[in-house]
Amino acid sequence: MALLRGGLHAHTNFSDGLLGPREMMEAYRERGFDFVAFTDHDDNLALGYEEAVRALMPGDGIVVIPGLEMTVLSLGGVHVGHLWGEREELYIYNHPSFPYVPPRRVMEVVHRLPPGMNVSAIEVCRAGILLPEFITPEIPLVKVASDDAHRLSDVGRAWVRVDARPDADSILRAIANGDVEIEVDEARQPAGVRVALSAGLRVGVGTLRYAARHWKEGHARPDACGEKQDRNGEGAPAAEGKRKGGVRA
Repeated sequence: MALLRGGLHAHTNFSDGLLGPREMMEAYRERGFDFVAFTDHDDNLALGYEEAVRALMPGDGIVVIPGLEMTVLSLGGVHVGHLWGEREELYIYNHPSFPYVPPRRVMEVVHRLPPGMNVSAIEVCRAGILLPEFITPEIPLVKVASDDAHRLSDVGRAWVRVDARPDADSILRAIANGDVEIEVDEARQPAGVRVALSAGLRVGVGTLRYAARHWKEGHARPDACGEKQDRNGEGAPAAEGKRKGGVRA
């Protein structure tokens, strides 16, 4: 079964995005994505958001997953993505570089999240730019990548490949189980990240699949593609994105 390509973090004009849900969905579909999750901000959300997203489901050739990006003010504004299907749900610690939390303290923050916010994955990028320091065994969470799209030009900077059936529950369950690879657009990465990756940067958890190069811990070889993430074992990389035009992460 071919891996599904998908986005886990996209915004619309129901919060601080520039496009409507349908326009964003079509942008992802036109770029070859099999699924997209909408995660507008819970503290800046216009009425009718969930209805507008559900009106797109099942998505006409692309799976649409509803969600929210929640701001945890008690922890300094940490952002957590909440995605859900009919039976499954997934919590993702979004862009840990904004607000910045050192990798050694990430799990401390995770354990202090409000009850019920059971994070099982971490977004090892910000706005599609890899953050290598967060891909470490110190953080025993499933690593995912997203483009955090707010506008058309953001779409397709980073994504995941998931071993799942094309429905929201199967996709979310597979990610929680670590059956996922991360992939980025090499051309949109800063020079420092490209150099680190081409040098065979050691990785923390899972498999990083980027452009034509594939790595598993300790090896720079093209046949590492297809390895699945092991939340207790080896693994995948991450770099700092920049805020543009006043758009929130």
